[in-house]
Amino acid sequence: MPLSDRPTSRLPRRLWLLAGIAVLSGAELLAMYLAWNGVFGRGGSATLGSLLLGLSLLNLLIVAVLTLGNAGLFGRTAPIRLAQETPPEDETRQRLELLQRTLDELVLQSGSYSVDLLETFRQSTIAMCLSRARDGHVVEVNPAFTRLTGFEVANLSGHRDFPLCPAPHTESETPVPQSQEPIEFLTAAQERRQAVIARTTFKLHGDMQLLTLAVDVTPWLRSREALSEFEARYREMFRRTRAVMLLVDANSGQILEANPAAVSFYGYTPQTLRGMRLQELTEDIIDESIDSEQPLRLIQHSADGLRHAVEVYRARITLRGRRLDYLIVQDITSRVRAQTALKHSKVQVRSTLEAIPDAVLRFTSEGRIEFLNSAAQRILDNTAAAELIGRSIIGTLSLMQEDGDEPVDLDDIIARAEAGEEVRFMARIESEQHGELITQANCARIAGDEGEHRAAFVLVLHDVTQLRTLSRKLSYQATHDALTGLINRREFERQVSELIRETQTDGSVHMLCYIDLDQFKLVNDTSGHRAGDALLGQVSNLLTHGVRRSDIVARLGGDEFGILLSHCARAVAEDIAGKLIKSISAHRFTWEDRTFRIGASIGMVILNADTSDLQEAMSAADAACYLAKEQGRNRYIVHAGAEDTVMQRRQEMEWVRLLHSAIENESFRLHYQNIESAASATHDTPMRIELLLRLSQPDGLLVLPERFMPAAERFGLMPELDLWVVRQVCQHLADYLRRYPLSVYINLSAQSLADAGLGERIAELLEEYNVPAQRIYFDIQELATAASLTQARRVNQTLRAQGCRFSIDHYDASQPAFAHLNGLSFDQVKIDGNLITAMLINKQARTNVININNICHGLGLQTIASCVESPQLLRAAEQEGIDFVEGHSVGGGVKPLSWLESELRQRFDTQDNGGDATTGPNAVSRT
Repeated sequence: MPLSDRPTSRLPRRLWLLAGIAVLSGAELLAMYLAWNGVFGRGGSATLGSLLLGLSLLNLLIVAVLTLGNAGLFGRTAPIRLAQETPPEDETRQRLELLQRTLDELVLQSGSYSVDLLETFRQSTIAMCLSRARDGHVVEVNPAFTRLTGFEVANLSGHRDFPLCPAPHTESETPVPQSQEPIEFLTAAQERRQAVIARTTFKLHGDMQLLTLAVDVTPWLRSREALSEFEARYREMFRRTRAVMLLVDANSGQILEANPAAVSFYGYTPQTLRGMRLQELTEDIIDESIDSEQPLRLIQHSADGLRHAVEVYRARITLRGRRLDYLIVQDITSRVRAQTALKHSKVQVRSTLEAIPDAVLRFTSEGRIEFLNSAAQRILDNTAAAELIGRSIIGTLSLMQEDGDEPVDLDDIIARAEAGEEVRFMARIESEQHGELITQANCARIAGDEGEHRAAFVLVLHDVTQLRTLSRKLSYQATHDALTGLINRREFERQVSELIRETQTDGSVHMLCYIDLDQFKLVNDTSGHRAGDALLGQVSNLLTHGVRRSDIVARLGGDEFGILLSHCARAVAEDIAGKLIKSISAHRFTWEDRTFRIGASIGMVILNADTSDLQEAMSAADAACYLAKEQGRNRYIVHAGAEDTVMQRRQEMEWVRLLHSAIENESFRLHYQNIESAASATHDTPMRIELLLRLSQPDGLLVLPERFMPAAERFGLMPELDLWVVRQVCQHLADYLRRYPLSVYINLSAQSLADAGLGERIAELLEEYNVPAQRIYFDIQELATAASLTQARRVNQTLRAQGCRFSIDHYDASQPAFAHLNGLSFDQVKIDGNLITAMLINKQARTNVININNICHGLGLQTIASCVESPQLLRAAEQEGIDFVEGHSVGGGVKPLSWLESELRQRFDTQDNGGDATTGPNAVSRT
């Protein structure tokens, strides 16, 4: 701030006093001059002159002090400062006190007749300048003046414009003008400084002299300006900050200052708040610390009566003997509520963990157990939790591989969980009290407790022992014939398929036998089904004992049996077949008072590298068996196959040509059938449809897949057909999928699943046409998936990442609880139509359906009953808790896809807004 702008408080009374003292000083110096020149006598003149000089200098000091006060340099009534600082005027005050002591000493010394006034002038620590009044010529300066300004007397002689040197003053009767403001000057070093001065006049040798005293106030002014700036900034911060700030008298607790944030927080006016005591705002002390560096926890209330939990940070200062508390108040109500809720949540979590049947263990990255629930204690033979906390989980919990005696590598599992993977695995636990337990284990990394930065892990063990036992029982029932104990047709065909695949790689040779009993119908018709069942059991024993231990015997249905002679030459197979025919022919079956003779016709086919697939082999064996019956029964026929094979290949090549042409000319047609909820069977939301492929001939007739699919599969055209279906969905159904709650089921063949790049191509199509992928279900067959698991897993993962869903088609529980589908993720299971259609006439079939449904629901999977062809099957599916149904009795059966638009509009648009739907897909409207 410029000196000219600094506010001053000039009191007229003070100015008159200054003028009077200046006149007095002049008179004193005049008397001193006269005394020095012997007017009063030698001794008296010396004594009186010394005394008068001292008084004059003392008056000059008073003038200087009053001048400083008049300039406001000693300050006015200062406001309360918010920090502990030494007042910056102390330095100037100390200098003036030094000037006072110097003049006091001068006065005392003036009483001595030996005082040397010139020496006193030179040794004084106060800057003094002696000049002629008439022209301002500098006569002498003392060393203190030189130290202040940097100028010697020689530098100042003749200079009348130096601010500290007075202007000429010729009127001896008028007081010397005094400075009421600090005077700014430049030192010899060009440093800008300020000083206050006091002057007086006296005559020496007839000339009027001016004596100037200067006190340097530059440091004080700079300190005061810095302090003023600091106070301004601090008060602005105090006013603008969002933090609640209070200044409180430490003794009385009265609030002296409150910033706007405090006014807003407490809800009182600033005047009311400044008149209150801190205790009036405080309801209770929660946690008071005697250490001022630690916050106080208080409960305070605002003007509206609301209670707030706060933390108060305190800084105690002492200002001019007054103790003050500088407080910063932080509202922690939300934090306290969150902490309370967290504690309550932890209690609830612990209660929940104690209630669930799954074993839960929490442990550190070093494997030390931190927590386990009651279920975990039961698995560990009811060992007390206190004994288990802190122990190593590896040494405490013995986890073994489900199938084998190798231990589970927990170190590897923890490392994978540390990397962010949720590790799932099956484990076996040997318990003294519970025996062998099979568990489904999940291990994952979780966040540590509040304030902790280290990792923690949780291991959840779900007991699936009963489910595994049921699954094994169901698997046995699903793969074995309940009457004879032999494997059933499904399992037999699966094993035949595996041997066919082996022939493609190792060139091995096997024999497949298809056996049909002769005269079995006579036994059933004359003696009943019980007799027929007994006969089938005896024939099963004859077949089992008539083959090698490595061979497989199966009941294919009714009175039909199959035998798989693995790694068997044709001659050996014919010998075995002949012996079986003789054994069966020689057998006498007696039931009650009747005895029956039966026979057997056997069709045989060679399985080698030329065998294409299961269907071809079974058809050839069945044809050979039929030929054996035609030629007189009770004999075997080996399928020659040469002419049949050539004819079949010609037909297949013709189909391949037709299929290529159909793809190019858009001759395929899409139909659909509804998949409805078993509980309602109509107008289920969302609507679900399964797409079915048909081939349109030039005459308009539609060819079913059973006729052209074998050729497409044999010549590797299935991926192209599947991709065509997906493209049609993207091009023509994407808008429906976005507008309506519609889900579409698309079949993927075994060849498509074996194509590792198919998943990426489908994903690109879905993204290109903006198809909501979560509305797409891909049906995959169980055996097809197992045949190419690695590639199927890649397709599954790729499409899963897009949001697509999967269902297992034609499932009949021939494999134990999907164990062979490890690594695949699916949402629904379609129960095989053969099991569904047999529910009403076969108790075992219905039991199998119930078990499959229970296992799927236990694994979180939905179930779909296929081939629901009658209202009775629909009611049975609903009674057994199956989720969805499909078939001719559901939603009007199979329909052209061109009907979909009308059905969607009828089902949704009329219910929602009555608007018109968009035109249906034109590519599939020609049926």
